[in-house]
Amino acid sequence: MKWLIKLAQLGKRVFIKARLHVLIEPFNPFLLRLSFLSKLSQWISTQKALPFADTPDSQIRYDKRYELYQFLLESERLDEQIDFLEFGV
Repeated sequence: MKWLIKLAQLGKRVFIKARLHVLIEPFNPFLLRLSFLSKLSQWISTQKALPFADTPDSQIRYDKRYELYQFLLESERLDEQIDFLEFGV
């Protein structure tokens, strides 16, 4: 395990000293998007029992948002009156 830490430290030093950011920077937006997409996919795979799941289809359907709105209205009882406290000046 200690060798893994040493290897990571060496990799950081080489990356910084060799200024490899110049090569990587043009691909940064794509790599970030790919990283976040991977995290989203991982999260979706663990959420199989959701009462309302809007996982991506082959086509984008903007009308599905109305189903989501209706689900939120019913599940959170948003059609009832609410009491709130306002803390202001």
